[in-house]
Amino acid sequence: MGCGISTNYEKSRIYPYNIFYPKLILQWKANSQCIRYHWWPMTETSENADDPANNLYAVSGGLGKYDKVKKTECVFEQRKNYFKKWDSDDTDAKWSGFCDKASVLSCLYVYPKCDVEWEGVTFTPRDIESLMIIACENSVQLWKSEFFGERYNGLQQDVQHEPFPSQLLEILTILSKETTPFIMDIDRDVAVWNYAYDLIDVREYVTTDFDPEVCGEGFKIYYIFKIRSSGYSDHNQILHGWINKSTGHEGWFEKSHPDFLWRRYKRNGPWKGKCFTNNEIDAEDVYNLYIQSI
Repeated sequence: MGCGISTNYEKSRIYPYNIFYPKLILQWKANSQCIRYHWWPMTETSENADDPANNLYAVSGGLGKYDKVKKTECVFEQRKNYFKKWDSDDTDAKWSGFCDKASVLSCLYVYPKCDVEWEGVTFTPRDIESLMIIACENSVQLWKSEFFGERYNGLQQDVQHEPFPSQLLEILTILSKETTPFIMDIDRDVAVWNYAYDLIDVREYVTTDFDPEVCGEGFKIYYIFKIRSSGYSDHNQILHGWINKSTGHEGWFEKSHPDFLWRRYKRNGPWKGKCFTNNEIDAEDVYNLYIQSI
């Protein structure tokens, strides 16, 4: 069939046997591709590790080099506010990090390309990325943003299954009116995993042959949502939803589906002020390093 359903899905028990009237509902591509940025976990990788590839508070990383040049204490500040021990039993220890900042940068800024020398200290692209994570909130327009959905925090059970297919379609339709990539939390549970996306394809199929134990009896519409990322292709989403037009019920075949979707907008000109994430760092310093690198 020309609808792009995978072979594995064709063999699954939920596949409708008499699909007809395939229809393209929504197709969109951003004007720029998402670039992969690291999510920089807060938990140290091992006991007393200095890991500049993963932890923003690493002395040998970008913040440590910034301290060396500017005689600041940004590593201390970062560690004070965002450090988790390698064996932490905090419920969020395995997923606390800066995926929100990484996703914003992924949508808006090409990745640093070259080393930059500053006061005799070499800042690699990875070092500059780490500082950009810190300066992220200074790099966007604070008065302009979009947010759709409600984050599930483990308490509001009525929110866990939202957005439903009809709601996700409406959200994606609104997001597709802009040209920049958007961000989606792909985990409906308490953990938040944000990734940037730049491609949407939604197809609709009308059928009466769904498993009635799942969708009930009556006239149904079946949706395939393909939401893809150039930077995070390992987190491309293919979601299968249904709406029973006879009963008004709807739902997802997958156990997991998106939680919320959002978008930020690039700030015009240099980034200004002390960084919101770490006030030991001047955002314009980070901007200048980034501009020299690209």
